[in-house]
Amino acid sequence: MINYIFLSVITYYSYLLVEYTTHRVSHYKHKYNLLYHNHMNHHRVHYTFKEAVDILPFRYDTYLNMPISFILHTPLLLIIYYLLYRYLYTYSLFIITEINILLFVSDYIHTNIHVKNSWLEKYSLFIKCRNIHLLHHKNFTKNYSLSGYDNTFDYIFKTNYN
Repeated sequence: MINYIFLSVITYYSYLLVEYTTHRVSHYKHKYNLLYHNHMNHHRVHYTFKEAVDILPFRYDTYLNMPISFILHTPLLLIIYYLLYRYLYTYSLFIITEINILLFVSDYIHTNIHVKNSWLEKYSLFIKCRNIHLLHHKNFTKNYSLSGYDNTFDYIFKTNYN
């Protein structure tokens, strides 16, 4: 039992670090960085600082009716899953399940951050997350936590902005 509690904490912070790093890489301007080009559309076309919150539906670029961000991030996720399965087989299902839950929650919060009159607006934690994330839309070099619910790595790497 203690193994799973320890593993859960390690997985949580590992997930946050990967999310933070991936988001930072998405801001690294390079002609071959597809993450950057897709992510800048999120900032400059779909959700500018002045219009960062809008009515549904959530806007994103697609290719073959799939979100481009999904296409770009899936290979990294599959590599991580393979490595977990290969080297931590006994715990891999537990870890992968936790990662998927964290990914879903983070994406869901992030999507609702940009949605006007979201049902989550009645919660103060959500408003805090929205404010943190919208500051990122104002200053692209700060607040890399996708959903803003845990900015641990923004504090560690001194990229937090309040």
